[in-house]
Amino acid sequence: ERGGIKDPHTRNLATGGVGIVLFVSAWIPIFYFDRLGRKTWFQIGTVGMMAAMIGITILQWHAEHHPGDPANYTIVVFPYLFYVFFNVSWGVGSWTYAAEIFPVSMRAKGNALTTASLWIACYIVAQASPPIADAIGWGLYIIYSGICVGAFFFVRYALGTSLIIPNFRQH
Repeated sequence: ERGGIKDPHTRNLATGGVGIVLFVSAWIPIFYFDRLGRKTWFQIGTVGMMAAMIGITILQWHAEHHPGDPANYTIVVFPYLFYVFFNVSWGVGSWTYAAEIFPVSMRAKGNALTTASLWIACYIVAQASPPIADAIGWGLYIIYSGICVGAFFFVRYALGTSLIIPNFRQH
């Protein structure tokens, strides 16, 4: 509704399309994720998600200033793009990368910790986003875009460096 789509039937169709987009885009990593490498997919996904967030920002601003404009319906494309880019990169990579970075002796604990932190972060975002959106509207997507910029630089410059976890146990 914030995007300027007033018709409830159209909003429901757009929401239903999310499931289709997620299902279809879930097949891409099955065939291509290992070919390009984790870091490349994370970078592609982060840039695509950031572009989608910028598109949502611009179109929500437009809908706020031009209610009823048929151009407001183009906002539907950008969440779909976000889901595609997320699904082919972070949606798959966050689980696979976490399983690969820990030594075998710590893999179960490491996976448990990364899975717990992922779900805690999802919960925090789900709880914090609605009040922030109520307070600053389309500005929330500027924040999300900034997070994507930070994630891009993290992936670009930190991912792939050695994670040496010292073993301080005495033998």
